[in-house]
Amino acid sequence: MTETDLLVKSQQLLKTWTEKDIKEFLPELIIWYEKLDFDTAVTEQQYDLYKIERYEHYKKMKWEWKIKWTEKEIEIESKKDALKKYWDQLLWKKIAQHYKLNIDQLSQRKIDIATENKNLRQSWL
Repeated sequence: MTETDLLVKSQQLLKTWTEKDIKEFLPELIIWYEKLDFDTAVTEQQYDLYKIERYEHYKKMKWEWKIKWTEKEIEIESKKDALKKYWDQLLWKKIAQHYKLNIDQLSQRKIDIATENKNLRQSWL
């Protein structure tokens, strides 16, 4: 199952509202979320390091009189270079946020179902 398949399945579970399905699926979703969250953290760090590396490269070029950019232009170009290299991977951060949202919603739905079941049992007594 791919990352996007998991998101689709979690959205479907929110619509079907069965506690058993949520209990079975939630651990798998949490495991994938934790992996994706870790991967995005690593990517963000690599992105930041590459941006700094490009900044230093352009500062050196400026110092050697190879370019005549302002400080702001150097910052912008460094960020552009880093975004070009890491753009696809940085998008996974947004997907990880969707995972987290779905985990929260499924967990809340599981609690709601348990409360409803408890209330129904008590009403029969």
